[in-house]
Amino acid sequence: MRLPFPYRDEPAIVRRNVDAAAAVLDWPQVIETARPWVAAVRENPPPFWAMESLLKEYPISKPEGLALMRLAEALLRVPDSATAIALTADQLGRASFDGNSDGANSSALGRLSNSVIALSKKTLPDTDQPPGLFAKLGAKTVVAATLRAVQLLARQFVLGQTIEDALSEARSQRRSEPHLRFSFDMLGEGARTMDDADRYFASYQHAIRMLAQAHAAATDAGPADTEGISIKLSALHPRYEDAQRERVLAELVPRVWQLCEMAANARINLTIDAEEVDRLELSLDVFEALLQRVQTGYPTWTGFGLALQAYQTRSLELIEHVGALARQYGVRLMCRLVKGAYWDSEIKRAQEMGLPAYPVFTHKHHSDSSYLACAASLLKQKDAFFPQFATHNAGTIAAIVQMAKRFDAPFELQRLHGMGSGVYRELFASRAIAPTQTLRVYAPVGSHEDLLAYLVRRLLENGANSSFVHQLADDAVPAEELLASPLHVTEARPFPLPRDILAPRRNSDGVDLTVATMRAPLLAALATTQINPPADATSEQASAAVQRAHAAFHDWRNRPVSERAAMLRHTADALQAELPRFCALLVTEAFKTWGDAVAEVREAIDFLRYYADEAERVCAPITLPGPTGESNVLYPRGRGAWLCISPWNFPLAIFMGQVAAALVTGNTVVAKPAEQTPVVALEAVKLLHTSGIPTDVLQTVTGLGETVGATLVAHAQVAGVVFTGSTQVAKIIQRSLAAKDGPIVPLIAETGGINAMLVDSTALPEHVADAVVQSAFRSAGQRCSALRLLCVHEEIADHVVTMLRGAMNELVVGDTASLATDVGPLIDQEAFDGIRAHVERLGGHPAGAALPRPDSGLSDGRGGAAPTTWVIDRDSHTIGPHLFEVDSIAAVKQEIFGPVLQVVRWSGDPAAVIEQINALGFGLTLGIQTRIDSRADALARQAHVGNVYINRNIIGAVVGVQPFGGEGLSGTGPKAGGPFYLPRFLGEQTITINTVAAGGNVTLMTA
Repeated sequence: MRLPFPYRDEPAIVRRNVDAAAAVLDWPQVIETARPWVAAVRENPPPFWAMESLLKEYPISKPEGLALMRLAEALLRVPDSATAIALTADQLGRASFDGNSDGANSSALGRLSNSVIALSKKTLPDTDQPPGLFAKLGAKTVVAATLRAVQLLARQFVLGQTIEDALSEARSQRRSEPHLRFSFDMLGEGARTMDDADRYFASYQHAIRMLAQAHAAATDAGPADTEGISIKLSALHPRYEDAQRERVLAELVPRVWQLCEMAANARINLTIDAEEVDRLELSLDVFEALLQRVQTGYPTWTGFGLALQAYQTRSLELIEHVGALARQYGVRLMCRLVKGAYWDSEIKRAQEMGLPAYPVFTHKHHSDSSYLACAASLLKQKDAFFPQFATHNAGTIAAIVQMAKRFDAPFELQRLHGMGSGVYRELFASRAIAPTQTLRVYAPVGSHEDLLAYLVRRLLENGANSSFVHQLADDAVPAEELLASPLHVTEARPFPLPRDILAPRRNSDGVDLTVATMRAPLLAALATTQINPPADATSEQASAAVQRAHAAFHDWRNRPVSERAAMLRHTADALQAELPRFCALLVTEAFKTWGDAVAEVREAIDFLRYYADEAERVCAPITLPGPTGESNVLYPRGRGAWLCISPWNFPLAIFMGQVAAALVTGNTVVAKPAEQTPVVALEAVKLLHTSGIPTDVLQTVTGLGETVGATLVAHAQVAGVVFTGSTQVAKIIQRSLAAKDGPIVPLIAETGGINAMLVDSTALPEHVADAVVQSAFRSAGQRCSALRLLCVHEEIADHVVTMLRGAMNELVVGDTASLATDVGPLIDQEAFDGIRAHVERLGGHPAGAALPRPDSGLSDGRGGAAPTTWVIDRDSHTIGPHLFEVDSIAAVKQEIFGPVLQVVRWSGDPAAVIEQINALGFGLTLGIQTRIDSRADALARQAHVGNVYINRNIIGAVVGVQPFGGEGLSGTGPKAGGPFYLPRFLGEQTITINTVAAGGNVTLMTA
């Protein structure tokens, strides 16, 4: 059995879950069971630092709660005092802490905390500027106090900074609460490098050894009586993703099995934690491979398990699948059922990728009903599972207790360390459960710096207004409302499906390449794709094309804009239907990776639909005011025959965007695609012609830019030029147009840039590494928006650069027909020779030294492939990602259009860094990585660039969402995919009619 398609109709799934749960539950009895617990917790709340109390004092929906959360996320990792002061001032300055915020200050300690914070704010600087000496001394004191407060907060959610400390604390807690058991989670997000994975692996090994020593004297016991450990597969391999399936199964499974053997020999519980939806199928493959080994080596071990997320729409089928595996291999599994930990990320991913539906439930009560249906399924399958229910919801706990009695099934309850203590205190004080019932505490272990991302995610999950933990802390929410049954279906959606997020324009449909049924049509199309380049046009043929376009102009301009827009929309639908074929063309002709190919086809579809909508807006006549007896109307008009010159790096999206914009505004088009990628363009033109655009209105001329392109630019009947490419070629076109006699011809040019990213010491290095690797090396660095210059604060530069090098080493360089490839070939021999020359120059130039190169002839020592960072292969035109440190920003003289990143360290005022970036003269994209909101805002306003991206990568602008284009040496504007683009293709004509001449103003005379 395999899992069903992940993107399905939500209400139908919920109805099934509701029916399954309702059949085995008496919800009025659930309310009666849980009501006393809620009342008791509210009468006797947990300590101030517990989650429930914190949320009551500082709700995350309020500025005060958000400020403290942001400080908790970043302050501990900031190494320099100046930045720490700026961060503290920025975050505390966004909230009042004056005792008047709703829901706050209900306890004496809360009121005292507010008073201290309010007083401290007065000592901090008002802006992101260095304070004077006296103020600085005071600010340092405030930051030190805030830092200590954050550390105290961290202690409430981390059982210990080492496994030894955690074990000691666990023993202490068990003395006072004998029903407690623990599952230790060695804190750490996903590994970015193999060194990260090695460190996490060693941490897990050490923890198991310590647990084994603690249990050395224990007798044989079931899973409920032993401590355990939770591991994340993504922490044990830097490429834990579906595209690297073969490598993961070869390298990760043996590594995890070592941990399983250690745990089995020591009778320790080992649970594999849940991951994101796109890793689910891969996780199941890894899990089954481990199950096979458990069956052979440790068939009586009952401590092996996994965590399953109830908020996934496939959760019930997932439990059935895992249960079948357990029976197949004769292993009884522990199963930790959780609601889910990546909900907002899953929603965003589905929207960004244009997926058919959401893989997770969009209403909280739908997730709750799924949880109950899953719980019933686990309890029924007593032969396959020992269920462990992780929840802080009193109603859910009461429902589980009721169902367990119905099925006479053993189970375990779980909570997070630092959360839910009040509800469970009341549960164990009641007679609702057996005296032998256990409660397992999921206990984070690790340094407070490692805590940050974990803590914030938990705060957001449990602090959301709709969560039980948040509402439990709100006395205004009646117990009946808090415990209301989730067993109902809401048909209305809380937000639109991915296809509708840009309404009224339909979002393009995407492909999840991790789903076999969605990627199969693409791979099938590749098998039949052939590239047969056309012959180059002659200069005479190019001139004739312009003449035909000029002759067709007036008839085309006079077609209603609604008809022209309809043709674009028809083309968009046709392109959507042929997405697999065009993706295969892009992979074959332009060496796109599959992910980039899908994104490019979608962008072309978005351009067609967006410009169709925009044209109906901007091409409409405008009636202007004037004196009585006179009519004044402004008519936007097409200009004539436009020349569209598109690049090879986006041979479909940019080509289609240029052509669509010119056509829909009433211009005719002669399109000149790049000589390296003419076939994709010609196939796109066929779709446009099939949609009704006459052949003379849209023509394609292929050939070299130096000959055919120059002829077209110089032609007297060209009414406008739109160009995307290098700054040097744009200047040549500009001079050629200026030298022509006749009308002044408009030029729209989008060119490259020395795109930079500024990283200060508040940034999270893991997030920086993700953003940099995507920005600099995706598409082999062959994007005009790609990152060329990384400016890192000196205090964190060593760590960031080391992490980057490790992440770069994990990238796969090779043939883009393979789903595993990250970095494909450069477009041709000329590009390869140029980038190789830059690499050699930077490696030997006194002003720039290459970082030490690993020996590419050696394996990585773990059975994997050799490091790819420094691969240079002339035959395949491949150059692996390269990173060089340079002395200054000014030393970066030109754009390197390939997978080459230059790094400079900075200190002092970040505004000075932006000024140096501005001085380079380019202005396309800029990244800013900081947790200081006021700093990000100020630097963005200071930068002379077209697109600023804060705390994310700097590539992948979406049509109508992030209009794209630069200034200075990076282009003329207006920005493609934005509201000011189409007017540049239009002339304007005002028609004034003297109505008095035809007998006077009838309206005025009859008024």
